[in-house]
Parts: sequence; C-alpha cells; structure tokens
Amino acid sequence: MRKTEEIVPNLYKLSLKLDEHEYVNCYLSITKDHWDVVDAGFNLPEHRESWEQAAEELNLEFTNLRYIYITHSHPDHIGAAGWLQEKSSATVYMLEKEKDILPLFFSEHNQEALSLGFQQYGMPKEIGEARDLMDPGKLVQPLPRVSYIQEEDEVQVGDYTFTVKGTPGHAEGLYVLWNEKERILITSDSQVPMVFYWPHLAGIHAPFDSNPLHTYFQSLEKVAALDAIYVLPGHGEIFSDLKSKNEEVKHYYNNLIKKTKKQLSLESSTSTWDISQELFSAYPPDFAMLNTLAILEYIKQETN
Repeated sequence: MRKTEEIVPNLYKLSLKLDEHEYVNCYLSITKDHWDVVDAGFNLPEHRESWEQAAEELNLEFTNLRYIYITHSHPDHIGAAGWLQEKSSATVYMLEKEKDILPLFFSEHNQEALSLGFQQYGMPKEIGEARDLMDPGKLVQPLPRVSYIQEEDEVQVGDYTFTVKGTPGHAEGLYVLWNEKERILITSDSQVPMVFYWPHLAGIHAPFDSNPLHTYFQSLEKVAALDAIYVLPGHGEIFSDLKSKNEEVKHYYNNLIKKTKKQLSLESSTSTWDISQELFSAYPPDFAMLNTLAILEYIKQETN
C-alpha cells in the first residue's frame, strides 16, 4: 500500500497516524534535484518509518531534502523536524512569532506550572499532576535549528511558489501557504476547531494572545477570502469548498459559546473544569481546559 498520494504534479500528501481515528498530514514537493516538506509528524518510530518508506517510494534521498516548513509548534507538526534535519541538513522554517514561544512550549518548568494553573481552575489534583499531561517533549526531541520567515514572504516548496499568510488562533505562530497561480492552499490547522488559551498563571509568561478565539475567527475570514481549488489541511481529507468549511467551524464554536453562556447563567459556582467536561468530554483533559478557557475569555472580552 502506497504511503503517499499525489495531489497535483510533484506535490504529495503523507498521512501519519496519531490514533485509531486521527492522522496528521504532511506534504512533500519534488524537483529534479531537491525535495521539500511541510510539517513533520511526531518523532516516534512509526512516523520515522513512514518518512523512510515515503522517501523510498518516491526514490528520494534524505541528503537532497532542502527545506522543512513547520506551520506551527504543536508536537504533531514539529515533532520529527529535528530528526529530518539531522538526516539531511535541511533548513527548517517557522514564522518568527514562534521564536519566543518555542523554547517555552517544551519547557519542563512550564509544563509543571501549567498543571498547577489547571488546578486553580478546578481540575482535580490527580489529573493535574499526571506526568503525561501537556508533556510533549518526548515527541519532539531533538528540536530543530530554526530559521524564521515573515508573513507575506514568498517561499519555494518544490517547484511551487507559495506566499506565507499568518493565521493565528489555533496557535500563535500558525501560517498557511498560498499558491495563487495553481490556487493551492496548505491550510495546516487554521480551520481545526481547537483553540488554546494560555493564562499567565503559576509563572507562565509568554507573548500569548489574550483572546485567541477572536483571533481565530479573524483568521477564518482571512483564509476564506482565498480562492482555492485545492485545500490541503493538517488533518482530514483534501477538499475544495473553503467557505462551507469555515461556516461549519464557526457554527460549531457559536454553539459552544451558547452552551457556555447558558451554564454560566444557571450555575454561578460552576468551575472551568466542570464546563470543560460538559463541552469537551471526549478531549484529553488539558485540551479540554485550554479550549474552555479560550471560550470563556472570548465571552468575557466580547461582552465588556
């Protein structure tokens, strides 16, 4: 069974399994002499093996890997970037916004501080102290040496020229790649219905957005304005109806906002943890809390 799927000439999708139902999509583009990738998956044996199988399938040498574009610093996107760089000496690019955030995101101190912060919002101590809670370091080591790009820079992915479009919300330094000529849009996680709010608690200090859900909605509009034929997401299948997808995501969040307002009006003593379990019971507890905090902060700021 082939690991890669060709989307347009010399541009391929590689889907790496995260769990029984979820995959992260990485993209490869090939020239006569080089190849470039967008996102990397985790640094886990099964993901490394998939990269090696993809390279063999497409007759690629790792020494010819030129550029690695990491769309944001979440572990399922940056995880194997350091490993790929070690095998190839490729240049790793991220948006400059990530410069101050990247070292903090994988800091052991901040993982412990975040656990304490969650407990202040009502998370039970035994869950907050779980060792695997927000502990992504093991999935990303070694971290790559990163060079930084700016919004509206033009970059080469294979023979395709893309423009960098900043789309914060899901992550501070998230960007999409837009090829206007072929109308190809690599959206990464800009439309994933998951927004993280990082409160400045227990010693966590970083330039995080104070209202990321509001920013996320703004980024949705920015992406919807692009007239894409091929939409290449960070998760899920390739699609073309960008505006319908945006409306679907906005409807999802508007329903969550309504549910949260209702809970706040009915139960004044309800904790953030309680709301998170009502809204996101299927999520890991840290994801549930960060999403709930984003919604609560959005409600607070939008009503003031």
